[in-house]
Amino acid sequence: LLLPYLRNKGRSERVFKDRSNPLEVLSEKELLEKFRFPRHAIQQLAFDLEEKLRPETSRNCSIPSLLQICVVKMDFFNISGFPNVIGAIDGTHIRIKAPSTHEPLFVNRKGYHSINVQAICDAKLRVLNCVARWPGSTHDSRNLVNSQIHDAFERGELQGVLLGDSGYPLKPWLLTPFLNPETAAQTLYNTAHAKTRNVIERCFGVLKRRFHCLHGELRMKPERVCNIICACVVLHNLEDQMLEEPALEITEAGDEDGSGHYIRQMIVENIFSA
Repeated sequence: LLLPYLRNKGRSERVFKDRSNPLEVLSEKELLEKFRFPRHAIQQLAFDLEEKLRPETSRNCSIPSLLQICVVKMDFFNISGFPNVIGAIDGTHIRIKAPSTHEPLFVNRKGYHSINVQAICDAKLRVLNCVARWPGSTHDSRNLVNSQIHDAFERGELQGVLLGDSGYPLKPWLLTPFLNPETAAQTLYNTAHAKTRNVIERCFGVLKRRFHCLHGELRMKPERVCNIICACVVLHNLEDQMLEEPALEITEAGDEDGSGHYIRQMIVENIFSA
């Protein structure tokens, strides 16, 4: 007699999610209580996020203007005298719960599941480019090689250099530090490189402080986590744009190059030699 009752008790109740648009059904007071933003602010944010998160193609992406590039280069030069820099690049890991498919691919070298996020920022900590789609086991250099920003530099569409750590390959447009500096000039180069490139570390710190969800474990599917990361980056930039004009935006989404060695050495000889 109790069997049907016990079966029903063990069955979880189906929950039907409300698919209605809160902007259409909630009052101004309810919107403020639920989302902490008035209706017009939510509408503006939704519009801005839609524009920023739309996948970029060769038809809707634009090359930065010469003036924008010059401003970014000057901001970087003012840090430690490093010339021709248009961005600092690095990766950071956002922790996620173990996914149900391809789980081993998401385990990073520190042993936890994550999304490996590649970002490029300017001297004012604004994100110029973000790639959030690779599992935690992906190496930073592979992340770069498979990004649109890599192809844009290889085609010569962007005039300037990125600064990256020794985990990246040395290229004409991607300068890395000397692993074992042999001269005083190379040591000065490494010092200026480290001080200038440090902005990307600070950028990640500011981003994660603003959006605490990026500090903990995001317990959603990897695809949704990637969208959340990109949305946080867009909101990070929008907050800065309330105070300043928009920064240079670089369009997104190995082996060392001999000419990269030449360019790095020319900078050492012309800028950092006594």
